[in-house]
Amino acid sequence: MRLFHQYYCPSTRFDIEPQLSDDKNFNSKVFEDDYFKIVDTFKEVIDYVDDHSHAYPKTTNRVIAGYCREWASNTGKKENKGKKAEELPFDWNEDGIQKRWNSTYEDWVKKPNSEKEIGSIHAIQGYDLNYSGVIIGSDITVENGQIVAVPENYKDIGGTPLKEEFSLSELTEYILNIYYVLLSRGIDGCAVYFEDKSVEKLFKERVGL
Repeated sequence: MRLFHQYYCPSTRFDIEPQLSDDKNFNSKVFEDDYFKIVDTFKEVIDYVDDHSHAYPKTTNRVIAGYCREWASNTGKKENKGKKAEELPFDWNEDGIQKRWNSTYEDWVKKPNSEKEIGSIHAIQGYDLNYSGVIIGSDITVENGQIVAVPENYKDIGGTPLKEEFSLSELTEYILNIYYVLLSRGIDGCAVYFEDKSVEKLFKERVGL
């Protein structure tokens, strides 16, 4: 199983084929460039985006993630009816930091409150960012040296039927496609936080970090 279908770094113009496979021809130099970094904690990936937003206020920078958390803050839920935005439950609570998923799908990046939220694939697809913080969640792990999906940790309600209709390998490919999109959003820089450290370890092994 390959990790990502193709990692494309816009700022350094490296195309990496295939997706972290054992192909000796694939160019791993992009991972040694200032463009890309791996961080150890949720807080660090949040800080990466916040720091760049403060340093370069005219840039567009967001934290985006795989769908590995339930959308508890969804205003369409019965229990959230009538609640103000600040009264909605948090979807993310890590390292003492509380965050919500994107409050809207349509033009999420352009909304002022999006800087305080975490964007899903539905909110970010089709948009480019200057600096992206990407959370690779616990919806994938490593078994026998291969990336595999963890169906119970894939929380997209819209994608729920896929867990029943897809085989494990098909669901794995589906989720990896999501991460390909997320990892290809940042133009000037990208920081990645892996929730599953076995995935991080495999990633580093494949790219020589």
